Amino acid sequence: MFLCPMFRNGGPVESPESYRCWLWFSIVQDHSSKGVTLLDVGKDLFEALPDVSETVELKRVIGIMFAGITAGCQFESIW
Repeated sequence: MFLCPMFRNGGPVESPESYRCWLWFSIVQDHSSKGVTLLDVGKDLFEALPDVSETVELKRVIGIMFAGITAGCQFESIW
């Protein structure tokens, strides 16, 4: 699974800063069925997650996203 941030959430000044992200994941263990949902992630947690820093990793993530878009990724509600 991986997170793809869309935008920073706004709100009251006392609210912790967070990001609205797409969460891409496999629905079943064989990885043939993909899902995507929206998830709010706090800034501290988001910044603690590892970055995709290698070109090979970035190309893999982009490939997964495009495959999900073209093949009909299933939108899952996690609430």
